[in-house]
Amino acid sequence: MATWQFPGSLLCAALLLAASSPLAAQAVVEDWQPGPELDACFKPGADTHRFDTADACAALASSARDTNARTALLLEEMRLAYDVRDREEMVETLKAMDFEALPTNLRIAWADLTADACFEFDDMACAAFVFTKLVEWKALRDSQFENYAVSSYRFAPETKDRLAALELNQQDVNVARVFFMRALVFAEAGENLNARNNFVWASRLLSGEEDAYLLNIACWRLVTVYRVPTEAKWPCEQLAKDVGDYEAGWDSLGAYYLLTKNPKQALAAYDRAVALQSEYWHARYGRGVALTRLGQTADGEAEKTAAQKNDPGLPIAYREYGF
Repeated sequence: MATWQFPGSLLCAALLLAASSPLAAQAVVEDWQPGPELDACFKPGADTHRFDTADACAALASSARDTNARTALLLEEMRLAYDVRDREEMVETLKAMDFEALPTNLRIAWADLTADACFEFDDMACAAFVFTKLVEWKALRDSQFENYAVSSYRFAPETKDRLAALELNQQDVNVARVFFMRALVFAEAGENLNARNNFVWASRLLSGEEDAYLLNIACWRLVTVYRVPTEAKWPCEQLAKDVGDYEAGWDSLGAYYLLTKNPKQALAAYDRAVALQSEYWHARYGRGVALTRLGQTADGEAEKTAAQKNDPGLPIAYREYGF
């Protein structure tokens, strides 16, 4: 069983390792390859967050058992963890597993499930520990950076000072994610100026669709949290080049163009987001704001009403953005 408390200095070292290179781009070695029953078994339910435990899971356990009885047992424990009604019981089941005995690919599946679950229940020692394991296994994804930074800081606040003390070269693309992790930790600590500066420095070193997730975070925060159009210009314009079919990125760009009083471009960005996901209510509301600013009041109000019906909090959110 894992020890869920560990020195903050070790966490900081892992944090630096996570931030120093795009780990998500590195190949992960898998030493057990199940068939299509893996996805069929661990397919989340639409509303229940439970997994289908029918024939696919039995087939999966049988497949693992043919390879290693211990693997089959651990796999069954992981399946049962997500088949319980009590979410806290699920977390405890996942934490109690001997994850080191799992094949590499299932270890990563265990870590993804456990990190999210521990973070949800505000168990920051557990979340930070599991995220650090993902770093060690070179499997931390950019989409996990925010929760990793938050859990790291909440578990070990001294992490902020250690990251702040690093001397980083603003021209070195190899430290882009160090800047980004530092920005997230500063943001969590409430040091807004330091967070803003590091978001900008990080974004100047990021490019390409593989970095779109991080560019989107920088653009979004500088636009909606800090409301600094000059500082948001670089990450948002770089995001515009690299966004591809990432609908959340188009939504952020719509917000940027609203902030900079360019409703025509805002509408074009929101149109792209909605084309990719028709029920993207946040983008639909922004689209309504853009239409209204362009003088198409009836269409704009209709779009905002439809979005608000599905997400009643949207008008408050957009007022808080300053739009």
